[in-house]
Amino acid sequence: MIKIGYIASGFDETDDFLRLVGLNVVNLTANDLESGDLSKYDTIVMGIRAYLSRPDLINSNNRLLEYVKNGGNLVVQYNKAEDNWNPNLAPYPLKIGTPVINWRVTDEDSKVTLLKPDHRFFNYPNKIEEKDWENWVQDRAAYNPSEIGDNYERLISTGDPGEDEFTTTLITTMYGEGTYTYSSLAWYRQIPNLVPGAYRIFINLLHK
Repeated sequence: MIKIGYIASGFDETDDFLRLVGLNVVNLTANDLESGDLSKYDTIVMGIRAYLSRPDLINSNNRLLEYVKNGGNLVVQYNKAEDNWNPNLAPYPLKIGTPVINWRVTDEDSKVTLLKPDHRFFNYPNKIEEKDWENWVQDRAAYNPSEIGDNYERLISTGDPGEDEFTTTLITTMYGEGTYTYSSLAWYRQIPNLVPGAYRIFINLLHK
């Protein structure tokens, strides 16, 4: 079983619900991030808006990027632009859209198109199908990036009906030997509501 380090923000319960379904999730303290052995985690996940509620993250961000460079898998859930975020916290530039109300997908049933259906995120360990995007709750995505570096792969396209679709809702890149993924999908609503497809997709993100 993979070992997951979770940087809890206090704004979501995703870590608790991942444990409830049997995943090995360890919450990471400020000391863990500053001087702990991060290499023992197969994947590290940030809770939503973590850069706002965890000021220790700013000082430890380079250690997290070094973790990725050495082969780690880092999954960053959404932040707002005002959440102590700056584009250089990611391995390549990543600017979050403002005003934030213009960068959300509020229709939980919005169409989702896989831009790279052969990507491992859609095939391992779960084969992601159209039905996995059904029965989501309240939102599809929050606070999408407005500008990203060319190094990122854009994996899906989605948007509210009648509006332009976003292609930055789920992006990923290799950095050194590891993987950095940024996701604006509303996992914080889907995981506590036990949405099956959301679990299947999120679990794929956790695997290298």
